[in-house]
Amino acid sequence: MVQGISVGAVMALAMVMGLTGCTGKMRATAGVGSAPMPIEPLAVPAPEALLGLDTAAVENLFGPPPLLRREAPAEVWQYRTELCVLDLFFYAEADGRHVKFVEARTTQAEATSPAPCLAQVSALHRST
Repeated sequence: MVQGISVGAVMALAMVMGLTGCTGKMRATAGVGSAPMPIEPLAVPAPEALLGLDTAAVENLFGPPPLLRREAPAEVWQYRTELCVLDLFFYAEADGRHVKFVEARTTQAEATSPAPCLAQVSALHRST
């Protein structure tokens, strides 16, 4: 579980979110016969950078949650990969719901670090 939020982390995540349309593929330049220019793959946000994000920002990063549970007062968005399950816990605030906790576990229900799972969820979303 991750708690607390860093303003710098949120700002860095906001910059990453502006690039969510990028992929790790090559893109041709405007010149005829020019070699394609590599595009750097997107950085995966740190789990701490998710704290405080609203539902729209998270949906921009990972798409709509495949599973959404309402466990008053929380709303839990769950993303699964072949190797892990990522739960994002949203709580209502005056300006909407925001991430307050991030938890990850293996598919065998063993607690694990959120960072590798977050990278897997992010990669899965970018590949769709």
